[in-house]
Amino acid sequence: LITKDKHIRKRPLELRALRQAGVRAFVLIATDLTGEGQARVFRAALPAMLRLLKRKAASFVARINVTGEVELIELHKYLDIK
Repeated sequence: LITKDKHIRKRPLELRALRQAGVRAFVLIATDLTGEGQARVFRAALPAMLRLLKRKAASFVARINVTGEVELIELHKYLDIK
């Protein structure tokens, strides 16, 4: 899943639903980008996204910043999970 909903980490119900469904999600946190700008960010992030998809079979949410860096969001900070 690719989304621009950078506030998803603040919505426990949505995070639980993604986790229970086994979704592996990437959230573009860069704002005010044109379509072309978003494409540049995703092009830069793609290698890291593919590595993460190969490394983690379980559900996750990761953020992508304006430079294309990919970082896992630690869901346990937002949900009561271990």
